Amino acid sequence: SLHDALPICEYVINRLERELPANLDYHSVNHTIRVSNFSELLCSSEQVTAAESIIVRTAALYHDIGFLKQYDHNEQYGCRIAEETLPDFGYNPEVIEKICAVIMATNRSRAPENLLEEIICDADLEYLGTADFFVLSEALRRELASVGRKFTTREWLELELEFMENHEYYTRTSRRLRNRTKAEHLEKLKDQLEELKYGV
Repeated sequence: SLHDALPICEYVINRLERELPANLDYHSVNHTIRVSNFSELLCSSEQVTAAESIIVRTAALYHDIGFLKQYDHNEQYGCRIAEETLPDFGYNPEVIEKICAVIMATNRSRAPENLLEEIICDADLEYLGTADFFVLSEALRRELASVGRKFTTREWLELELEFMENHEYYTRTSRRLRNRTKAEHLEKLKDQLEELKYGV
C-alpha cells in the first residue's frame, strides 16, 4: 500500500493529478494507485527480491504516465519520462532500463518475458477479477468514446467477452485471488449478450 511508498510515489501521483487529461475515466490516478498496490502485494507474495520489487513498483507508478503526452503507444512516452525524471531520485541507468522494460510489458502486443513483467501485466488487469469490473469496464468504454472509438452496447459486450475469454493471469497469486470472480463476470457478460440478442 502507498503508506510504504517509494520516494518517487508522491512525485508521480502529484504529476498525474495535475496533468492527466480529464477525459481519462479509466486510466485515472486511481488506476495507477490500484496497479501500484496490487504490484506490491504480488511482489511480496511471489517472493521477488527487494531490488526487483523496487523495479516493479516504480514501473507500476510510471506505467501510464505516458498518457500525459499521448493516448496511443503511451508506454514509450512513459519510458522517456522515467528516463528524464528517475535519475533525480537516485535510480541508476541500469535500473532505469529494467524499469522501462517492465513498463513496455503493459503494452499487450507481446507476452511478458519474466516474472517482473508478469507481475505488472497481472496488476494492470487485476480489476477483471474484482467487484469493480463492470463499473471500470463502463469507464473504459466512455474513455475510448472520448478519443473517437465509440462502441454500441452489443459491440462492447462482445469485445469484453472475447478479451475475458482469451485472458489468463500469469502469477499463481493472481489466479488464486482473482480467477473465481473473473469467471463469474465472464458468465454475466454471456448472459447480458444473450439478453441483448433476444430482447429478454
